[in-house]
Amino acid sequence: MTSMARHLDIHEELPQTAPLPPRAIQWRKAFRLAKELTEKPFTAELSYELILSLDGGATERMFQDFLAEPGARALIQKRPDLAATLSDLDLLGSMPEGSLGRTYKEMTERDGYAVNGIIHVMKAVPTFQEVAPDPLRQWFSFRGAVLHDVAHALTGYGRDLAGEVALGLYLAAVYPPYRSGVVYSFITALASVTAPQDQKLRNLSYLRDVWIRGRRSRIPLSAPWEDLLPLQVEEVCRMYQVPLVRETHAEGILRDAFEKGPWIPSFKAQSWA
Repeated sequence: MTSMARHLDIHEELPQTAPLPPRAIQWRKAFRLAKELTEKPFTAELSYELILSLDGGATERMFQDFLAEPGARALIQKRPDLAATLSDLDLLGSMPEGSLGRTYKEMTERDGYAVNGIIHVMKAVPTFQEVAPDPLRQWFSFRGAVLHDVAHALTGYGRDLAGEVALGLYLAAVYPPYRSGVVYSFITALASVTAPQDQKLRNLSYLRDVWIRGRRSRIPLSAPWEDLLPLQVEEVCRMYQVPLVRETHAEGILRDAFEKGPWIPSFKAQSWA
Protein backbone atom coordinates (compact mmCIF):
# COMPACT_ATOMS: atom_id res chain seq x y z
CA MET A 1 0.00 0.00 0.00
CA THR A 2 1.37 3.43 -0.93
CA SER A 3 1.65 6.25 1.61
CA MET A 4 -1.13 8.14 -0.21
CA ALA A 5 -3.41 5.10 -0.02
CA ARG A 6 -2.62 4.69 3.68
CA HIS A 7 -3.49 8.37 4.17
CA LEU A 8 -6.86 8.06 2.47
CA ASP A 9 -7.64 4.83 4.27
CA ILE A 10 -6.86 6.15 7.73
CA HIS A 11 -8.62 9.46 7.07
CA GLU A 12 -11.79 7.52 6.23
CA GLU A 13 -11.45 5.37 9.34
CA LEU A 14 -10.51 8.27 11.62
CA PRO A 15 -12.06 11.50 10.26
CA GLN A 16 -10.33 13.60 12.93
CA THR A 17 -7.00 12.86 11.24
CA ALA A 18 -7.91 15.02 8.21
CA PRO A 19 -5.28 17.79 7.79
CA LEU A 20 -5.78 20.96 9.81
CA PRO A 21 -5.85 24.41 8.13
CA PRO A 22 -2.41 25.90 7.32
CA ARG A 23 -0.64 27.64 10.21
CA ALA A 24 1.78 30.53 9.68
CA ILE A 25 5.01 31.15 11.58
CA GLN A 26 4.54 33.96 14.12
CA TRP A 27 7.80 35.79 13.46
CA ARG A 28 7.23 38.84 15.68
CA LYS A 29 6.21 36.69 18.62
CA ALA A 30 9.18 34.40 18.00
CA PHE A 31 11.75 37.20 18.07
CA ARG A 32 10.15 38.68 21.18
CA LEU A 33 10.27 35.32 22.95
CA ALA A 34 13.83 34.66 21.76
CA LYS A 35 14.90 37.98 23.27
CA GLU A 36 13.18 37.11 26.55
CA LEU A 37 14.83 33.69 26.50
CA THR A 38 18.30 35.23 26.33
CA GLU A 39 17.60 37.95 28.91
CA LYS A 40 15.60 36.06 31.51
CA PRO A 41 16.21 32.83 33.43
CA PHE A 42 15.44 29.81 31.27
CA THR A 43 11.96 28.34 31.71
CA ALA A 44 10.52 25.37 29.84
CA GLU A 45 7.24 27.22 29.27
CA LEU A 46 8.98 30.15 27.57
CA SER A 47 11.10 27.82 25.45
CA TYR A 48 8.08 25.76 24.40
CA GLU A 49 6.07 28.89 23.57
CA LEU A 50 8.94 29.95 21.30
CA ILE A 51 8.93 26.56 19.59
CA LEU A 52 5.17 26.78 18.99
CA SER A 53 5.47 30.30 17.58
CA LEU A 54 7.91 28.89 15.00
CA ASP A 55 5.75 25.82 14.33
CA GLY A 56 4.19 27.08 11.10
CA GLY A 57 2.24 23.84 10.75
CA ALA A 58 5.29 21.62 11.32
CA THR A 59 3.58 19.53 14.00
CA GLU A 60 0.64 18.86 11.67
CA ARG A 61 2.93 17.91 8.78
CA MET A 62 4.77 15.49 11.07
CA PHE A 63 1.46 14.04 12.19
CA GLN A 64 0.41 13.49 8.58
CA ASP A 65 3.82 11.92 7.79
CA PHE A 66 3.32 9.63 10.78
CA LEU A 67 -0.08 8.53 9.47
CA ALA A 68 1.55 7.57 6.16
CA GLU A 69 4.06 5.20 7.79
CA PRO A 70 3.36 1.44 7.76
CA GLY A 71 3.65 1.20 11.56
CA ALA A 72 1.27 4.05 12.36
CA ARG A 73 -1.99 2.10 12.39
CA ALA A 74 -0.80 -0.49 14.92
CA LEU A 75 0.59 2.24 17.16
CA ILE A 76 -2.65 4.23 17.00
CA GLN A 77 -4.68 1.14 17.88
CA LYS A 78 -2.55 0.52 20.98
CA ARG A 79 -1.81 4.17 21.82
CA PRO A 80 0.85 3.12 24.33
CA ASP A 81 1.63 5.56 27.14
CA LEU A 82 5.36 6.06 26.65
CA ALA A 83 5.48 8.61 29.48
CA ALA A 84 4.22 5.94 31.91
CA THR A 85 6.90 3.51 30.72
CA LEU A 86 9.63 6.12 31.09
CA SER A 87 8.34 6.98 34.57
CA ASP A 88 8.82 3.39 35.75
CA LEU A 89 12.34 3.76 37.12
CA ASP A 90 12.34 0.21 38.50
CA LEU A 91 11.65 -1.13 35.02
CA LEU A 92 14.31 1.06 33.42
CA GLY A 93 16.79 0.18 36.18
CA SER A 94 16.29 -3.53 35.50
CA MET A 95 17.41 -3.09 31.91
CA PRO A 96 21.00 -3.98 30.92
CA GLU A 97 23.87 -1.56 31.49
CA GLY A 98 24.32 0.55 28.37
CA SER A 99 20.76 -0.01 27.20
CA LEU A 100 18.73 2.93 25.96
CA GLY A 101 16.31 2.66 28.88
CA ARG A 102 19.05 2.45 31.50
CA THR A 103 20.95 5.35 29.90
CA TYR A 104 17.76 7.41 29.90
CA LYS A 105 17.15 6.63 33.58
CA GLU A 106 20.70 7.65 34.54
CA MET A 107 20.39 10.89 32.58
CA THR A 108 17.11 11.89 34.21
CA GLU A 109 18.36 11.05 37.70
CA ARG A 110 21.51 13.07 37.13
CA ASP A 111 19.53 16.07 35.88
CA GLY A 112 16.65 15.74 38.34
CA TYR A 113 14.19 15.46 35.48
CA ALA A 114 10.64 14.11 35.71
CA VAL A 115 9.22 12.74 32.46
CA ASN A 116 5.73 14.10 33.11
CA GLY A 117 7.14 17.59 33.52
CA ILE A 118 7.16 18.35 29.80
CA ILE A 119 3.55 17.18 29.44
CA HIS A 120 2.51 19.54 32.22
CA VAL A 121 4.39 22.34 30.42
CA MET A 122 2.60 21.59 27.15
CA LYS A 123 -0.80 21.60 28.81
CA ALA A 124 0.05 24.90 30.52
CA VAL A 125 0.81 26.72 27.24
CA PRO A 126 -2.50 27.78 25.63
CA THR A 127 -1.09 27.68 22.07
CA PHE A 128 -0.71 23.90 22.37
CA GLN A 129 -4.50 23.48 22.09
CA GLU A 130 -4.36 25.21 18.71
CA VAL A 131 -1.61 22.93 17.41
CA ALA A 132 -3.14 19.72 18.83
CA PRO A 133 -6.90 20.26 19.18
CA ASP A 134 -8.00 16.61 19.54
CA PRO A 135 -7.01 13.62 21.75
CA LEU A 136 -5.19 11.73 18.97
CA ARG A 137 -2.99 14.67 18.04
CA GLN A 138 -2.35 15.35 21.71
CA TRP A 139 -1.28 11.73 22.24
CA PHE A 140 1.06 12.05 19.23
CA SER A 141 2.48 15.34 20.57
CA PHE A 142 2.94 14.01 24.11
CA ARG A 143 4.72 10.95 22.73
CA GLY A 144 6.98 13.15 20.63
CA ALA A 145 7.71 15.39 23.58
CA VAL A 146 8.87 12.62 25.92
CA LEU A 147 10.83 11.13 23.03
CA HIS A 148 12.82 14.37 22.98
CA ASP A 149 14.66 13.23 26.08
CA VAL A 150 14.98 9.68 24.80
CA ALA A 151 16.72 11.32 21.85
CA HIS A 152 19.12 13.01 24.31
CA ALA A 153 20.05 9.54 25.58
CA LEU A 154 20.30 8.12 22.06
CA THR A 155 22.44 10.90 20.55
CA GLY A 156 24.54 11.84 23.58
CA TYR A 157 23.64 15.54 23.36
CA GLY A 158 23.29 16.98 26.86
CA ARG A 159 20.37 18.76 28.46
CA ASP A 160 22.28 22.03 28.90
CA LEU A 161 21.75 24.90 26.43
CA ALA A 162 24.39 23.63 24.01
CA GLY A 163 22.83 20.18 24.03
CA GLU A 164 19.29 21.46 23.57
CA VAL A 165 20.36 23.56 20.58
CA ALA A 166 22.19 20.59 19.06
CA LEU A 167 19.31 18.20 19.59
CA GLY A 168 16.77 20.65 18.18
CA LEU A 169 18.82 20.94 15.01
CA TYR A 170 19.43 17.19 14.85
CA LEU A 171 15.70 16.44 15.02
CA ALA A 172 15.01 19.06 12.36
CA ALA A 173 17.44 17.22 10.08
CA VAL A 174 15.87 13.84 10.82
CA TYR A 175 12.30 15.03 10.34
CA PRO A 176 12.03 17.58 7.47
CA PRO A 177 8.70 19.10 8.66
CA TYR A 178 10.39 20.12 11.93
CA ARG A 179 12.12 23.12 10.33
CA SER A 180 11.27 25.32 13.31
CA GLY A 181 14.08 23.47 15.06
CA VAL A 182 16.55 25.00 12.61
CA VAL A 183 15.44 28.54 13.36
CA TYR A 184 15.23 27.87 17.11
CA SER A 185 18.73 26.39 17.21
CA PHE A 186 20.46 29.12 15.24
CA ILE A 187 18.65 31.98 17.00
CA THR A 188 19.64 30.51 20.36
CA ALA A 189 23.17 29.63 19.30
CA LEU A 190 23.94 33.14 18.07
CA ALA A 191 21.97 35.13 20.63
CA SER A 192 22.75 33.37 23.89
CA VAL A 193 26.44 32.58 23.72
CA THR A 194 28.48 35.48 25.09
CA ALA A 195 31.68 34.52 23.35
CA PRO A 196 34.08 35.98 20.74
CA GLN A 197 33.14 35.76 17.08
CA ASP A 198 35.52 32.88 16.41
CA GLN A 199 33.83 30.91 19.20
CA LYS A 200 30.45 31.46 17.59
CA LEU A 201 31.85 30.34 14.23
CA ARG A 202 33.12 27.14 15.84
CA ASN A 203 29.69 26.59 17.33
CA LEU A 204 28.17 26.91 13.86
CA SER A 205 30.72 24.43 12.49
CA TYR A 206 29.70 22.05 15.27
CA LEU A 207 26.04 22.53 14.41
CA ARG A 208 26.82 21.79 10.76
CA ASP A 209 28.13 18.39 11.88
CA VAL A 210 24.99 17.92 13.99
CA TRP A 211 22.88 18.61 10.90
CA ILE A 212 24.83 16.12 8.77
CA ARG A 213 24.43 13.50 11.50
CA GLY A 214 20.69 14.05 11.51
CA ARG A 215 20.37 13.86 7.73
CA ARG A 216 22.10 10.47 7.78
CA SER A 217 19.73 9.09 10.44
CA ARG A 218 16.58 7.17 9.52
CA ILE A 219 14.28 7.15 12.54
CA PRO A 220 10.59 6.54 11.74
CA LEU A 221 7.95 8.53 13.57
CA SER A 222 6.20 5.24 14.32
CA ALA A 223 9.25 3.58 15.90
CA PRO A 224 8.21 1.18 18.72
CA TRP A 225 10.29 2.82 21.45
CA GLU A 226 8.78 0.70 24.21
CA ASP A 227 10.41 -2.33 22.54
CA LEU A 228 13.70 -0.50 21.91
CA LEU A 229 14.42 0.63 25.46
CA PRO A 230 16.01 -2.70 26.59
CA LEU A 231 18.42 -2.67 23.62
CA GLN A 232 21.96 -1.27 23.74
CA VAL A 233 22.19 2.37 22.64
CA GLU A 234 24.69 1.51 19.94
CA GLU A 235 22.39 -1.24 18.63
CA VAL A 236 19.49 1.21 18.32
CA CYS A 237 21.80 3.71 16.60
CA ARG A 238 22.87 1.09 14.07
CA MET A 239 19.25 0.01 13.57
CA TYR A 240 18.24 3.52 12.52
CA GLN A 241 21.54 4.55 10.89
CA VAL A 242 22.36 7.13 13.58
CA PRO A 243 26.11 7.92 13.38
CA LEU A 244 27.82 7.56 16.77
CA VAL A 245 29.30 10.59 18.51
CA ARG A 246 32.86 9.48 17.80
CA GLU A 247 31.98 9.21 14.10
CA THR A 248 30.61 12.77 13.99
CA HIS A 249 32.29 15.03 16.56
CA ALA A 250 36.08 14.73 16.77
CA GLU A 251 36.24 16.84 19.94
CA GLY A 252 33.26 15.15 21.53
CA ILE A 253 29.97 16.72 22.56
CA LEU A 254 30.06 20.47 23.25
CA ARG A 255 28.64 21.59 26.57
CA ASP A 256 28.16 24.89 28.38
CA ALA A 257 31.19 25.92 30.41
CA PHE A 258 28.80 28.06 32.44
CA GLU A 259 25.39 29.61 31.97
CA LYS A 260 25.03 31.26 28.54
CA GLY A 261 28.39 29.95 27.24
CA PRO A 262 30.91 29.63 25.91
CA TRP A 263 30.53 26.11 24.59
CA ILE A 264 33.58 23.93 25.17
CA PRO A 265 34.47 20.39 24.11
CA SER A 266 33.52 17.61 26.48
CA PHE A 267 35.18 14.22 26.32
CA LYS A 268 32.80 12.77 28.92
CA ALA A 269 30.60 11.09 26.35
CA GLN A 270 29.42 7.60 27.19
CA SER A 271 31.74 4.77 26.18
CA TRP A 272 29.25 3.72 23.49
CA ALA A 273 29.55 7.10 21.83
